[in-house]
Amino acid sequence: MAACGGVKAASTAGEIFNNKDDKKGYQDAHKRYFEPITGKWKKFPDTSNIYYQSYSEAAAELIIYRKEYLDLLISVHLCKIKKVFNHMEANLFAALNDIPTLTELAVLVLYAQAVSHSYIWKVWGPATEQINMLNMGPLHNEVKVHVQTIIDNPNILASNNTSYENSALHGEKWHQPAAVAAVLKLSSELPDLLPVLVAFFGGAMITWECFTTEFAPRSPIDLASTEDKEWAWMPPTNDVNEGALGSYMLYI
Repeated sequence: MAACGGVKAASTAGEIFNNKDDKKGYQDAHKRYFEPITGKWKKFPDTSNIYYQSYSEAAAELIIYRKEYLDLLISVHLCKIKKVFNHMEANLFAALNDIPTLTELAVLVLYAQAVSHSYIWKVWGPATEQINMLNMGPLHNEVKVHVQTIIDNPNILASNNTSYENSALHGEKWHQPAAVAAVLKLSSELPDLLPVLVAFFGGAMITWECFTTEFAPRSPIDLASTEDKEWAWMPPTNDVNEGALGSYMLYI
């Protein structure tokens, strides 16, 4: 993802509200502010340690609690002696009032809810430990068909009639229903939501095509027999390779 627009806003929010350096940022102020709102101490998504969906999770957080984050930024700067934003605070405050940036954040949310969360549930959810990555060609084809469906008719994902049954991969329930509801509520203020959504899904399609070339028709994986695939078994993620213990477990 390019480090601008919605992604940059999410990254900046992460640096302000969940900085990897405990001596920087407003982690404690964030927890105290959101406790009466959410009923618990709440951490902002960890965008400093890049992991799958970190920016999308941050985008959902900013869309759902946009007003609260604007109020929190104001409260923080009013507590300062000079009562002014620093550079990052000013950028985030501007971003949360900027229609193009909000549009990008909304698209990140919709893509995650319609594609990413459902996909990762299939490869990293319960009872997926024995899945052979070499058998995942059909799943990847289903993802690409679904992405193309959204490109052809974005209204099924970004309209008042949107539902997980017809716009999420395999009809899986939304991972964050509140995030989808917040996007749809804001959509009337985002005139370019549909074309940006189509452009984003189009870029995702290119990436999926590149990511799945090894599963293409007539490829070695496609032509391999069931027995060959069992002999060459591979896990669907590289989690077991993380660290010496994981490598040993895979070896065993």
